[in-house]
Amino acid sequence: MNHSFNTEIAKEYGLEEAILLENIYFWVLKNKANNQNCINGHYWTYNSVKAFNELFFYITPSKINRALKNLEENNLIISDCFNENKYDHTKWYTVTKKAESILQNEKSIDTNCKISITDINTDINTDINSYNMGQAQKPKRTTFQKPTIEEIREYCQERKNNVDPERFFNFYESKGWFVGKSKMKDWKASVRTWEKNSFSQSKQEPYNSFNNPDKLFF
Repeated sequence: MNHSFNTEIAKEYGLEEAILLENIYFWVLKNKANNQNCINGHYWTYNSVKAFNELFFYITPSKINRALKNLEENNLIISDCFNENKYDHTKWYTVTKKAESILQNEKSIDTNCKISITDINTDINTDINSYNMGQAQKPKRTTFQKPTIEEIREYCQERKNNVDPERFFNFYESKGWFVGKSKMKDWKASVRTWEKNSFSQSKQEPYNSFNNPDKLFF
């Protein structure tokens, strides 16, 4: 993974400060683009020292604490607490005009809620704990697609088993493609289970001969 930072901030205030400020600024802009976490005229992001440490594992918690304090003392960030749970002390952060002018160089972006940002991609997960600069996003879970009888037949022929494709299809079609109480995730795995348990055409047994077929197979 790649983490970036502003060299001017690093030179003036410290490397850890530059890395954390870049992260905070990234999420302030994303939340602004998505119109989220707008409080008291500013867009905010939040995180705990522990979560920062999990993300930036090469920076110790004590250095993270010191860097955040230094950023605030030098008027680069503002911290507050807007948690609904009074026992939750996770801090919220936003960036100052001073920080923006440095990070944007030629162009300073106002974080006032009345200003809209049109040049930021809004299709971004704004949960700071999942943020990794330069890291590929986790693949989305695929939705189960029930197979056709022909697909089942081809797979059975490939495996050279005796599972009846039409019987397999009709059985799970009648159950809404559920295995027990759970939605089927992998129909090929179910075919292999039928194959293993010899639940095939060769038995020629009616469905109602099993009290609970799912338990037999899974």
